[in-house]
Amino acid sequence: MEQIRLTWTLDGNSHTYTITPEREIKIGRRLECDVVLPDPSVSRQHAAIYSDDGKFHLRNLSQVNPVNITIKGEDSVLDYNQTTVIEPGNAFHIGPIKIEVIAVETAS
Repeated sequence: MEQIRLTWTLDGNSHTYTITPEREIKIGRRLECDVVLPDPSVSRQHAAIYSDDGKFHLRNLSQVNPVNITIKGEDSVLDYNQTTVIEPGNAFHIGPIKIEVIAVETAS
């Protein structure tokens, strides 16, 4: 998979962020994060997404806040430093914010 896109709504506004395999991205409350979620229940650096072996992985960076994830209709929780593979059709919650993973159409 070459790219994935994250999509979420915050304060009534829709947001997207496209992820490529070249670099890890951070999600959190800090302005230095790639995806900034300014909610008090979001950790400063809450999660990371990176590519390894052709798959994208989501890792929880927060020692106090979980990441709730839905994969193929099954809900689970990622605690500190736990990782799971994500792909289009998955969704996860960081604090109250639901982030959906969608495919990116690439030109052939």
